[in-house]
Amino acid sequence: MSATKTARFYVPLSTAMRRLTNLDHYGGIVLEIDSLNGMDAAAEQSRSLLHQMHHIQPNQPEDYQIQNQKSCFDTQMAAAKRLDFFLRWIAASALAVSG
Repeated sequence: MSATKTARFYVPLSTAMRRLTNLDHYGGIVLEIDSLNGMDAAAEQSRSLLHQMHHIQPNQPEDYQIQNQKSCFDTQMAAAKRLDFFLRWIAASALAVSG
């Protein structure tokens, strides 16, 4: 019995984008941050760097989006608080109607 070897090859990212996927831009970049407290600072540093790299003037809109898990978590918590309020309101209304 012979063991089959998996062929591996390495291609520079710019070559892979141009020749293998026919793309000229990144669809997304994932950054790993050490702590939750550093996410806002990392997002601001990324925004500043992208402004420089994309040559965006102060009056121009950004041609990218920066999202982080902290903002998604904050949005989920706000939605949960609203849902909690509505559930309490419905329960109080049901108690008031039923007497």
